[in-house]
Amino acid sequence: MRNTAFIITLLLLLNSCGSTIQLPVSNEVPAAEITVVKKQDGNNNFTIKLTAKNLAIADRLSPSRETYVVWIETDETESKM
Repeated sequence: MRNTAFIITLLLLLNSCGSTIQLPVSNEVPAAEITVVKKQDGNNNFTIKLTAKNLAIADRLSPSRETYVVWIETDETESKM
């Protein structure tokens, strides 16, 4: 449930007008600092740079995981990696 809230927050922030976004602290990985920079060029293409610092190793999370996954949903609700 918390991951869903995090993803929804990420999607809402990516659709905002701002170009640099500092994501809120997560309860699962409280030391993580995640920043998203979104830029649009003259052809209406977007460049998205996601920087994650201080992420815990995935298998040290509780419950443990194997990896982190990032995905973006467009207004057309298509998933892209």
